[in-house]
Amino acid sequence: MQGMSSQRRSSFQRPEFDQWLQDRRREEGLPEAVLPEGRHLFKNWLSEVWPALKELPEARGLELFIERDVVMLMCQCREESELGGIRVTVRLHDFLPINRPKNPAAFAQKLRYLSAEADRRRPFLEAEVRTQLPRIEQAIAEHRERLSDEDIRTELARLDADLSTRQFPERVGRITRELALRAARHRMAEGIALHSYHETFPAARARGRKLLFVAGPTNSGKTYTAFQKLAAARRGVYLAPLRLMAAEFWDRMQSAGVHCSLITGEERVVDPFAEHISSTIEMLATDAEYDVAVIDEVQMISDKDRGWAWTQAIVGVNAELVVLVGSPDAEAVLREIATRLGEPLEVIRTERLSPLVVADEPLDPDANVEAGTAFISFSRRDVLSWKQTLGATDCAAIYGALSPEVRREEARRFNQGEARIVSATDAIGMGLNLPVKTIVFTTLTKFDGEKEVTLSDSATRQIAGRAGRYGLHEVGVVTALNHEDLEHIRRALAAPPEPLPLVAPIAPHMKMLDFLSRETGKQDLPSLLDCFSALPGNTDLFCKADVSSMRDLAGEIGDYDLPLETQFVLCACPVDTRSGEHIRHWRDWVANVAEGRPSPMPRGRRYEADKTAASAIQLQDAEVRVKLLAAYRWMGQRLPDLFPEAEKAVEVSRTINQFISNSLRAKIVKRCRRCGRGLPDLHRFVICEPCFRARSERGRPERRRQE
Repeated sequence: MQGMSSQRRSSFQRPEFDQWLQDRRREEGLPEAVLPEGRHLFKNWLSEVWPALKELPEARGLELFIERDVVMLMCQCREESELGGIRVTVRLHDFLPINRPKNPAAFAQKLRYLSAEADRRRPFLEAEVRTQLPRIEQAIAEHRERLSDEDIRTELARLDADLSTRQFPERVGRITRELALRAARHRMAEGIALHSYHETFPAARARGRKLLFVAGPTNSGKTYTAFQKLAAARRGVYLAPLRLMAAEFWDRMQSAGVHCSLITGEERVVDPFAEHISSTIEMLATDAEYDVAVIDEVQMISDKDRGWAWTQAIVGVNAELVVLVGSPDAEAVLREIATRLGEPLEVIRTERLSPLVVADEPLDPDANVEAGTAFISFSRRDVLSWKQTLGATDCAAIYGALSPEVRREEARRFNQGEARIVSATDAIGMGLNLPVKTIVFTTLTKFDGEKEVTLSDSATRQIAGRAGRYGLHEVGVVTALNHEDLEHIRRALAAPPEPLPLVAPIAPHMKMLDFLSRETGKQDLPSLLDCFSALPGNTDLFCKADVSSMRDLAGEIGDYDLPLETQFVLCACPVDTRSGEHIRHWRDWVANVAEGRPSPMPRGRRYEADKTAASAIQLQDAEVRVKLLAAYRWMGQRLPDLFPEAEKAVEVSRTINQFISNSLRAKIVKRCRRCGRGLPDLHRFVICEPCFRARSERGRPERRRQE
């Protein structure tokens, strides 16, 4: 068997063919070629010696085709043409099969035959090109009004390849379909006014609005300036990024004797005598009329998930004076928007009311930490770990997973001195006025949803600016736990503001979706969101927002036959898509809505207002439940008949929030998930050392058996 295998492998005599090739080159007066020593396989030899072989008369008009381990000969035609004013070159080929020859003489004879065959087939290839290209020319002419040169150039680039006689008609067909699709997308983009988005708010355009940008760093009195203008107006609205900020501004208006209603996604506190509204920004009613509108934290227009809400508010709020409050970073994009709107923009620049300095040395956390210090981390786990380290009862805790009510309670404890220090995430950088003297960055890296990234200069300034509350501290101090981070902070605070990108994202609203539905004939939200994402227009000031989160939820609706508006409401619900419990309940809500059956308030573990969490896991479970109840209340605002227990959810949320507040005041013992033993405060794992060793020991015998 070995002898037979060896004989099969050596049936192609490479030296014999090499010698034939050199002899033929000498006969034709060509120099001797340098031939590689390769494997004794015909296809390998052919691909390696082709540069020397194709110079022989026998190979005239032939080309070599190589793709992966496939080696073939082919004839090719090359045609140049002009389509839509753009020069293109088409390379079309037809395959000519060749098998392993018995000897060089048979190979030479086969080459001469294939060369003649190539001459015979080439006119047919040229005719195929002349037949197919007019299909593209016709498609361009048919849709020319809605196609840009870039559209045409992009599609014609698909011809820039070596195409077979089978591939070429398919490629031409795809190009014609894509050109028609691009034209349809442009037509739909025009229909939903993507590029002229501002014109979809005729009341705001007819109002003759004036824009005022109050730009300045944190602790510079920006919001106070805006408050004065709003309180003096006959009718006005304040738009905030957080429910917490809306509630705080509502309190301030009440304290100033101004009747004001509070409207957020989860609650409505309506004052029948009020002409003012304090609201989260997504709740803006663009058909209402105001004298003054205040839009806070306008730099969030660059936020990839929620920036669309600032675009909608800035462009669409119907107010005589629109006061924009935020970081100087936003000035360039606001000027661009004002130019597009044809509205005057005045800029008032504010300066810090108290100086901000960077400490000379890093902070030693083991030393006595003075009152008014805030330790900044970027995860819930780290915030709670620092809280335990710094003293559970002496330290407040503020992080994003807490409900607004608990965050306000923790802020109150710190404001009134019940807690000397606070451990917080970057949530402290927006919407909480705390008497912080010193900001301590425990780290300068945070997880952005995909990877660990270093905090930007803008975010560093935003958080650091919370130090040194005017009227309470003469100076604000910023520090870190090591020299490297301290130097980075120093550079960030000294760096000039970096302008935000000149883009204003737009999310689809119901009018857009209705239009897309009529154009496409589709009624399911996933298809319409895909259609929106595929629309052209990302090079303009008004560009498409990222709708991937809503698209993920829309894909979960399945085959339920729901009106488009109901699908839209369900997919806008603020459930935590990372929580299995949230998604399970949300799916139940979808099924109940489809069947017209009321959804009860989500049931779960009961928490008592006078108790505390026995472990960090129990505390986290309580936080997840509060967020789920908030989502239920959100649905209750929009579909009250199908979510009838919203008021009950408010009461249960109040009890759980009290439970969470009590737990944050107490020392929470982290416990091993396996055995329940207490864990050290800074222990980074969910099981204890003995359980880890026991698990490792159990795995060793199994590994030995496998070995």
